[in-house]
Amino acid sequence: KQKPGIRLAKDLSIIRRSAAIKSRIAAEDTSDQGIRQALNFGHTIGHAIEAMGKLLHGEAVAIGMIAELYLSEKLAKLNPQTSSEIIAYILQLGMPIRDWSFDADDLLERMRHDKKNTSGELRFALISHLGRAEVGIGTSPDLVKESLDFAQRQLST
Repeated sequence: KQKPGIRLAKDLSIIRRSAAIKSRIAAEDTSDQGIRQALNFGHTIGHAIEAMGKLLHGEAVAIGMIAELYLSEKLAKLNPQTSSEIIAYILQLGMPIRDWSFDADDLLERMRHDKKNTSGELRFALISHLGRAEVGIGTSPDLVKESLDFAQRQLST
């Protein structure tokens, strides 16, 4: 079994690298019209959850990432094994997101107001591979509901 200090060091390394990448992308695309949209992965659903007022931003986005991994598998051809590994990593972080429930119709209504939507279509930043995002991917409310059901199942296991 890994010692907690070793795990923390690995997590801090990931956080530092992620922050550096985010900073570089944000500086490169200050208008949020290009590559910066890739940083929205997990945020469309996450912001809707956060607006309910029960979870912190990071907790809500973690749930959003789990749901949007499902969409990534269906719409961006993300390998299901990669998706499973990301979900396992998120869940082992110890955030208070397990057994959390939500109303899909309420979340869909909140998502309809997201700035990334165009012509009333729900749009997402999804991932096709680790390190590769696909932005502006539109989908149906039914598939979003499936992704929310998927996330809820993952959180209740």
